[in-house]
Amino acid sequence: MTTPATKSARTRAAAHGDADAAARLRARRPAEKTLILAEDNELGAELAAAVEAERAMRFSGDETAKAEASARLETARAAVAEDAITIRLRSIGRAAYAKLQADHMPTDEDHQAWARDIGQPGAKTRFARSLRPALVAACMVDPAGIGVDELTDMLDDGRLSDGEITALFGAAIELHEGSRVADLGK
Repeated sequence: MTTPATKSARTRAAAHGDADAAARLRARRPAEKTLILAEDNELGAELAAAVEAERAMRFSGDETAKAEASARLETARAAVAEDAITIRLRSIGRAAYAKLQADHMPTDEDHQAWARDIGQPGAKTRFARSLRPALVAACMVDPAGIGVDELTDMLDDGRLSDGEITALFGAAIELHEGSRVADLGK
């Protein structure tokens, strides 16, 4: 168990290049992100309404109404959690990420679509549209076994929306281009 005294000793030792910090750095696992997709829009809408109702009742003097709003919120949260699809993504490493990007270079069509989407003629995109399902499939560890073709089919037939693949793609990009550096404010 790590105690404040242990953390303090660890911090002091790390400042002097201790072996424990080096060992922990070597033992780090690749970055991961978990996203939750709601299956049922009605459950999501009920959750949003329950959150608002609970906020509205939070400072009211009506204890019965507060209890009812709180119970409604817990019920809605449980329903969404039971219905949700949890997706876990893991970094594939720098070399695999670079290869995937090289295999999916933006085309003129990608650049034109990006320029239209952001309303800036001549704008260039960093990412080909084909990279989105490819990177998400490469990073997806849970649920396992969903490949690029299946993700593309899910996009094409509406099982995944553009917004959902954009969120998954953004998380996958963050795994590779983001940082786990902690700013302790010192």
